[in-house]
Amino acid sequence: MRCEGKVNSGRQCKREAVEGKKYCWQHQPGVDKNGGRPPKYDDEFIENLADKMTDWFEKDEDNMFLEKFMIEQGLHNQYVTRFAKKNEYFSETLKRIKGIQKMKLLERGLTGEFDRTMVIFTLKNVSDMRDKQTTEITGDMSINLEWENE
Repeated sequence: MRCEGKVNSGRQCKREAVEGKKYCWQHQPGVDKNGGRPPKYDDEFIENLADKMTDWFEKDEDNMFLEKFMIEQGLHNQYVTRFAKKNEYFSETLKRIKGIQKMKLLERGLTGEFDRTMVIFTLKNVSDMRDKQTTEITGDMSINLEWENE
């Protein structure tokens, strides 16, 4: 069946309607009229994912890697950053999860359950831990260098 929606010129849309509906994907009620497909991952989906992520990290001490969680959900790890930018609830949940992840790794490294070198390497890559602090100094500074030639 042909979509009953109207294009900007006023003519009937040429697309096929979604099965069982009167309209194509673009002309469904509630869809952004500026074009584009409806978002696959809306706020409800993202917030439900945040809750699943919390449950997953808290239910088992061995669940400590975000990438593994995302794989189990059938999602690429790149969506973590996208979802955190798009949804404040997901962003706050992610901060909490990263704290849980950091503590699980630290505790296992300190007790010797995990190799300490591996824990240090992992924490440098998944948390804010670093070997050294970087300090930025602003303002005017004068340095005098003197040397003697023989």
